[in-house]
Amino acid sequence: MGPRFSQPARKRSVVKGPPPGWPAAEIDLLLQALYLPPPRARQAWARWSETRSFDAATFGEARLLGALARRLQELAPESPHLARLRGIARADWTRTQVTLEASLPAIDLLRERKIPFLLFGAASEHAAGRGRDRLLTQLDVLVPATYRPAAVETLTNGAWQGLSPLPAARASSHATIALRDEPHGRVALRASALPPFYGTTAQDRDLWASAIEAELGGRRVSVPSPEHGTLLSLGWGAREDGGSWGLELGRRFAEAPPDWSEVVDAARRWRLVTATLGGLRYLHRSLELPVPPSCIHSLEETATRWSERISYRSHLGGRSATAPSRRLVAHFADRLLRLQNGN
Repeated sequence: MGPRFSQPARKRSVVKGPPPGWPAAEIDLLLQALYLPPPRARQAWARWSETRSFDAATFGEARLLGALARRLQELAPESPHLARLRGIARADWTRTQVTLEASLPAIDLLRERKIPFLLFGAASEHAAGRGRDRLLTQLDVLVPATYRPAAVETLTNGAWQGLSPLPAARASSHATIALRDEPHGRVALRASALPPFYGTTAQDRDLWASAIEAELGGRRVSVPSPEHGTLLSLGWGAREDGGSWGLELGRRFAEAPPDWSEVVDAARRWRLVTATLGGLRYLHRSLELPVPPSCIHSLEETATRWSERISYRSHLGGRSATAPSRRLVAHFADRLLRLQNGN
């Protein structure tokens, strides 16, 4: 038998994706166009325009395009895309106003029954006066667990209907209950301001103790503090296909940066360090938002549980993360994290 020669190893092509916690490249370009200084913002918009199209835009891209209308007026007032962006912005504004008008009566019903509630997500941004470019498709309403059955009963007796059957067991569960009042009223009644497996006693205590008053549609409402609102945006950010969390935090930081020491301390209390760190790295490095390096360093030095890290990574990409093995890992990590957090 002649000599045997080992075949040279074939080179494996490695396609590098964005770092953990960073949105997809097309979303990153739109956010850069929104927040980077004009010369590089123009470059980001040019790259998006060359590689993407309005007709093929994802839902996440579409939610950012309306917000770009004002910035593009500054960056490229002669752009042929400006008229279309303005049209998207007007459509988003109209849809938001229609949704608000149809959904706010649910708040009146809860108030009449003296049921405490907290608005978060897009609704809290509009209440705080930062929702100018933020599309609102529903009211995200947090109600304490002890009031949840009463809240469900109040709304369903007030002509609000569940988007799916509402057995009695669901009223006291961790599941989100989506309610509608046709044709445009939408309310998501939530037991937790974050995915249930992230929920901790400290999180609930902090949110209610530090809630601040705001106004939405002429009604006094409660919303999370700037620090805790920042953590909610970061906690949901990794689970989104789009970049609405980046849009939200960019507006927030431009108006009034949060107390960064409380952001770090609360992330530790809530066991949300991994998600917070991933999101803040992106905001600091790619969008150059004013996130103190000392804040990032403090989070990097914080010990975290492996279940928190695995749960975070397995959910990166939100609905686009559909591989069965990844879903299985996410399910296992979420259940373990929920047990560790006492849920």
